[in-house]
Amino acid sequence: MRLNANLSQESLAERARISVHAVSALERGARNAPQRHTLGMIADGLALGDADRAALEAAATLSAKLRVRNAGPAKRTSTRNLPTNATSFLGRDRELAAIVELLATAREVTVWGPGGVGKTRLALAASARTADTFDDGVAFVELATVVAGSGVANAVAAALGIREHVHVDLADTVVQELAGARMLIVLDNCEHVLEACARLAERLIAQAPGVALLCTSREPIRVDGERVYELGPLPSPAAVRLFLERAAGRGITLGDDAREAVATICRRLDGIPLAIELAAARLPAMDVAQIADALDDRFRLLTYGMRTAPSRQQTLAGALDWSYDLLETRERVVLRRVAVLVGNWSVDDALAVAGDPGTD
Repeated sequence: MRLNANLSQESLAERARISVHAVSALERGARNAPQRHTLGMIADGLALGDADRAALEAAATLSAKLRVRNAGPAKRTSTRNLPTNATSFLGRDRELAAIVELLATAREVTVWGPGGVGKTRLALAASARTADTFDDGVAFVELATVVAGSGVANAVAAALGIREHVHVDLADTVVQELAGARMLIVLDNCEHVLEACARLAERLIAQAPGVALLCTSREPIRVDGERVYELGPLPSPAAVRLFLERAAGRGITLGDDAREAVATICRRLDGIPLAIELAAARLPAMDVAQIADALDDRFRLLTYGMRTAPSRQQTLAGALDWSYDLLETRERVVLRRVAVLVGNWSVDDALAVAGDPGTD
């Protein structure tokens, strides 16, 4: 049909608003099950009538069935560049099951919560668990080093190996290349480039029907169709287990007599995994009782993260600074004022001490 229309693969790709790779893959039979939406875009590019459209869909369906019958077990690209963790993922079985379930039906899922709560770890575990459900696999895009919204498309293109074209907006190229793909893209650390992430997510949801997004952020992306999952602290048993496992990883076995002090550490650190790992890193220079006693000055204590980790993960203060720096001036004023409140407090209490954020 393409040849009858006197079109090259490049011309058809441009008309159908999909990538040349997608056209080539379909013609070579590299895709086991081309999506109906993709076939519709190709039919539009070829300006086919109803009869020819039906013939195209029937031919694609028959070809797919024959390939599956003759090829044996399907081979999938499960992952592309998912980072691997040297330490165990634990205490999040319920949360992992929830994210996997959301990804089965939603096009965009955002795991959000405070710094150090384990959003990236959970997203990596969920994407690895669901990778085989996406024909084109999973791609991980780290956004923490992106300094401006314009860098989001660059980061995605780099992760996917998409080349930039002269005089063509890179975001347009990314969307076109992904139009016929079926894959999961993990956008990690979106909070400082939220608007750019939202714009790209909206375009991919509208123009790349086989692409799903799993985002991590300190606040939701806020696009149509977004499913949000708020990730909270680890419950006490899991928090204690995390501390004990990280201690064991340093060659230290803690007995039952240390359990109470460990539980106190985890409780005072609000079950935040990053803080617990930083506290465990103080072993064996300090014992657990000394660590618990020193938590009154936790920002000085919890400064022993991995040397190769991002600065926001090397210290507890760094994790909080990253969030604080994202706030607007008025938001910082409100935060400083409500910081005098401790224990249980209400919105009315916060309003009473916040006053007019225009003055400090």
